[in-house]
Amino acid sequence: IKVLRPDTMDESAVREFQHEATMMAKVAHHPNVIQFIGAVITPEKLCLVTKYCRRGSLLTALQKDRLDERQKICIARDA
Repeated sequence: IKVLRPDTMDESAVREFQHEATMMAKVAHHPNVIQFIGAVITPEKLCLVTKYCRRGSLLTALQKDRLDERQKICIARDA
């Protein structure tokens, strides 16, 4: 769950959050994209809910060098 709290919610952050939620809703049915569950928007906080990914994000895996060359090639080929 991605959460934005009031102290971090300026207009730009809210627009970016809304854009991210919209894009996730459009592409979440693709087999290579994490499943989008929904978004919660209240004056107190904004929440983006996705399926739990036990191994973390692809970005984290790439940054921490958790993937071998074969895995990277497979991911690139599927993109």
